[in-house]
Amino acid sequence: MPVSPQAAALLNLYPQPNIANGAMYSYRAPVLNDTHQDSMQSHLLKTIGRKDSFDGQFNFQSTRASSVNLFGFVDGNDTLALHANIHWLHRLATRIFLYSGYDFTRLRTQVTPEFEHRVNVSGDAGIGGNDQDPADWGPPSLNFISGFSSLSDGNSEFNRNQTNASSAHALFYHGRHEVKVGGDYRRQDWNELQQQNPRGTFTFTGAATAGSAGGVTSSGSDLADFLIGISDTSAIAYGNADKYFREPVYDAYFTDEWRVLPILTIDAGMRWDYLAPMTELFGRLVNLDLADGFTAAAPVEGSDPMGSITGARYPASLMWPDQKCSSRASASRGVPSPRPASWCAPATASIPTLRFI
Repeated sequence: MPVSPQAAALLNLYPQPNIANGAMYSYRAPVLNDTHQDSMQSHLLKTIGRKDSFDGQFNFQSTRASSVNLFGFVDGNDTLALHANIHWLHRLATRIFLYSGYDFTRLRTQVTPEFEHRVNVSGDAGIGGNDQDPADWGPPSLNFISGFSSLSDGNSEFNRNQTNASSAHALFYHGRHEVKVGGDYRRQDWNELQQQNPRGTFTFTGAATAGSAGGVTSSGSDLADFLIGISDTSAIAYGNADKYFREPVYDAYFTDEWRVLPILTIDAGMRWDYLAPMTELFGRLVNLDLADGFTAAAPVEGSDPMGSITGARYPASLMWPDQKCSSRASASRGVPSPRPASWCAPATASIPTLRFI
C-alpha cells in the first residue's frame, strides 16, 4: 500500500539509524541540556525612633534553560521570579505591638519550542484541523505501542502569575498570655497564554492493519498504521490561548498562647478563611443555567451572566459566593431550585494543643 504523504513528511523528522546489529535499538544520541541562572537578594532594616522599625526584602532570580530531545528539537525555557516585601512594627504601648506588611510575588514563564514562528511542520505535511497559529507551529504528537520512539515537541507558553498580599495583626502581652488578633488579604492573578494540545495527538496500535486468514487472526503493525495514515485514537484541544483569572482570598484569626507552667503551654485560637470564586478578566467563564428538576439547561457566560432559562442574574464568577457556608434556601436570592453551585471555605477553630517544654 502506498505511504500517505503526511506520514512521509513526518518520517523526515526521524533520524537515520546509527547503531548496527542492535538487539533492541537502532539509534543513540547524547541529550545535552544547559541552564544559566542569575539571582540577587537584598535586605533592608531601619529603626525610626524608639517605637517604629521597618524591614524589607527584594529577591530576583532569572533562569534561562534549553532542553533537547532525542530528535534534536531544542526548546527554550525562560523563567523570571520576583519577590518583594516590606513590614512595619509599631510599639503602641509597653505590652501592645502592631504589625503590618505588604508582599509581592511574580513568576513569568516562557517556553519557546523548536519550530515556533519558524516551520509549520503540520501545515507543510498537509495535516489540517489543528491550530495553525505561528506560535504553535510544529509536528503533532505520534505515539506507538510497540517501542518506536514517540514524536513530540513542547507547546508554546507565556504565563505571568502574581500575588499581592497585605497583612496586619496586633500582639498583646497580658500576664502569661500572648494574644494575637489579625487578618490577611491576598489577590491572586493568573495570566496564561498557552494551548493545551494545539497540534493534536495520534496513537497507533496496529488495529487498522490487523486481519485474519484461514480462521487465524493476525495482529497488525502500529508502524504500518502510521504509514497508511490511519490512527487508532486521536485528540486535540485548543481555543482562546489567553486567560486572565482573578481570585481574592481573605482570612481573620485569633490565637492565645497561654503559658500555664514553665513546662506547659496551651495554644488555642480560631481562624476564618474565605477563597472567593474565581473570575476571568474579560468574562469568558461559562456555566449552566438549570431549570427546576434539571429539565432544561442552557449555557450562561460571565460576560453576560443572565440565565436564559431561569432569568436569574449570576455573579461574574457564575458561582454564588457564601462567606458563611450557610444552607439558605434558593428562594432567598430569587433563584429557582436547584441552586447553582456555591463556593466557600468554612470558618475553622484550632484545637487547643499542649506543649511541654
